[in-house]
Amino acid sequence: MQWEIEGTTMSHFIGTELGQQSRIAIDSTKSPKQLTLTVLKGPKEEIGLKSECIFEWNGDKLRICIATGGQPAPTEFAVKKQTVYGLLDLERIPEGIRELKDLAGEWKYSAVQEGKELSTGTIDIYRDVIWITLGDKVEKAIVSLDADIGFFDITPITGPIALQSKPLLGRFTWKDGELTVYSGLPGAERPAEAKTGKGVTVAVMVRAVKK
Repeated sequence: MQWEIEGTTMSHFIGTELGQQSRIAIDSTKSPKQLTLTVLKGPKEEIGLKSECIFEWNGDKLRICIATGGQPAPTEFAVKKQTVYGLLDLERIPEGIRELKDLAGEWKYSAVQEGKELSTGTIDIYRDVIWITLGDKVEKAIVSLDADIGFFDITPITGPIALQSKPLLGRFTWKDGELTVYSGLPGAERPAEAKTGKGVTVAVMVRAVKK
């Protein structure tokens, strides 16, 4: 089962064929906490089918016990013989960088080479174009990535580096909300590994605004 929550709407997919969208109403004053799922026919239209549930949340793990057939909400997280309950143990899929659209937004970054700070500024990414702001200067570049192998390429369009017409070939890692890019000089070979080393520039990017 795959699940995601956006605002007050849960999209849940049972098996591989059936897809349903439900509106969620939460009552956290009760113990255990309760929620009601109301199945929708469209974005706003209800079809009258409701399921009463209890839930508990622990970090990235969510457990839901669902009463089916219009029965009252369960009183415990258990499924016993001759009951009409379903028990779900769900885990949040962590945010990741899988394709260019995942990079959309504004990022703050700092670039370091062999322990020496080179620059700090902001990067704004829209589709495959990035705008790099350094003080009162703005440079433009094309970005591409291959999330499967962790490759990250930047081809400058404007600015001093663009005059060389050579891309920055890099590798990237993503952990705890930080995007780290490891690259050499324009036109140099891609670093052999995603780690610091001689001639390797390390740019740490933290998202400021997501789009």
